[in-house]
Amino acid sequence: MSLNVLIVEDNAVDAMLLQQALAREAVCAFTVIDQGDEAVEYLRSAAEEAPTNVPELILLDLNLPGADGVEVFNFVRSKVKLRHIPVAVVSSSPREILLSRAADADCYVTKPSNLEEYLAIGKELLSCVGDAHRL
Repeated sequence: MSLNVLIVEDNAVDAMLLQQALAREAVCAFTVIDQGDEAVEYLRSAAEEAPTNVPELILLDLNLPGADGVEVFNFVRSKVKLRHIPVAVVSSSPREILLSRAADADCYVTKPSNLEEYLAIGKELLSCVGDAHRL
């Protein structure tokens, strides 16, 4: 069984590294969306029309074209069929900024500056799922 993960990230390299980091730790099926508006539409469709597409984890960058990550996050939390999904904010912004912009996210991960550290964040991201399901 695989974990259905939605990555909302406009940097293709970061999206690829997030996939590799998670794939080191678990079997995952990934959907990658690079614009906030598209992510909102995907999530709206998943919640209303295709419940099998509802992700089990959302990795969300805050700096996105179109709707920004905060708008995507607020959309997720506003929908009954989506609000249970753990959201991990993954950003290069300092933690204080992340907390002020998406304070109710399940976890915050600062994008590492080197490849080895980046690939090691898979455990941290998966713990977000476990922590959210224990609540």
